[in-house]
Amino acid sequence: MPGRIASHIGARIRAYRHERGLSQGDLAAKLGLTFQQVQKYENGLNRVAASRLFEIASLLAVPLLKLFPDEGETKVESEVPAEVATVSVFMATHDGWRLCRAFVRIADPDRRKKLIALVEDIADA
Repeated sequence: MPGRIASHIGARIRAYRHERGLSQGDLAAKLGLTFQQVQKYENGLNRVAASRLFEIASLLAVPLLKLFPDEGETKVESEVPAEVATVSVFMATHDGWRLCRAFVRIADPDRRKKLIALVEDIADA
């Protein structure tokens, strides 16, 4: 299994792809790949070759370094609390992405607080 860095790069590819409104199939077609290969990259199951990573960054119109972990994000897994890892995995899913996109559009802080309380109540039930 490729590891944390591959997973991080894959999550960033997914996030930028979503921002650009592209499906996995769209990105795959532009790269001459199958959507399954893009899916493997995004899930961190396959490492992305340097030349392919450069091509992906160009297609997504992001600086190549934006796909890599920021300084401080490369801690060993034992230093990262399990809850943080769980949240990171969820954020890389389609539901996580949709939830965050919707949540940041809520401008009213009181509504945000009420929504958080509701979700916590449902989760604890």
